Amino acid sequence: WNTTLQIKIDGRDISLSPSTFDFTMIDVDINAIFPSHGSVRGGTHVTIELNKGQNNHISHCWFGLIQVPAYPDSSDDRVNCITPHQNNTGVVLVGLSTNGQDSTDDVVLFEYMDDIIIQTVHPAKVSELGGSVLTVRGGDFPNTNELSCVVGETRISANWVSESIVECVLPALAPGEYKIGMSSNGKDQVSTPEGSSLLHVFHAITLTGVLPSVGRITGNTKVTLQGTNFFMFPSLGCKFGSV
Repeated sequence: WNTTLQIKIDGRDISLSPSTFDFTMIDVDINAIFPSHGSVRGGTHVTIELNKGQNNHISHCWFGLIQVPAYPDSSDDRVNCITPHQNNTGVVLVGLSTNGQDSTDDVVLFEYMDDIIIQTVHPAKVSELGGSVLTVRGGDFPNTNELSCVVGETRISANWVSESIVECVLPALAPGEYKIGMSSNGKDQVSTPEGSSLLHVFHAITLTGVLPSVGRITGNTKVTLQGTNFFMFPSLGCKFGSV
């Protein structure tokens, strides 16, 4: 509904002509936010799920006391925002606005975290066959469901060991060199420092023969392996059965 708006002093009108002010009741229900955490630096693209058909009314998002523009999603039950910078870590209330001033009564929580720090990645060389365990050491690794290693463009679920160690089991990868990164929320990414070594994925070694093919059970027989894609590597060795 609408009503007239006038300016008065001591009960007397001082405006030449009244203006019209519209009151609109828009009931916005927030169902979820993804991701639900991000860096204190801000810049995290978040998606807020609403009841169907409500996103065309939303103009802004509130993160605590900071307001940022909202962007419609292709789906009419979602709206997108980019998180603002915060000075401190912690949880803030996230609300929505339809007029750039008020906030919805319905809110969700968003947690601001420190950035992940990557110091070392081991090993530096792995086979294209996958299965190698990549160990990343650093700091401020959060124990979240979305914690992942990023190898090139491939995201891999991470196993949280501690705030300073995570492990990822690598899938099969095409031979080449890859930059390593980490993500705590499936959206943002922290990469290894500039100048750090890349992960080298080498072609799988193919064995075509061994000479001699028999030897003493007491061992100490020198054998020569034949095949392709051999290379010099400190930990390269032979495996006989389980030994």
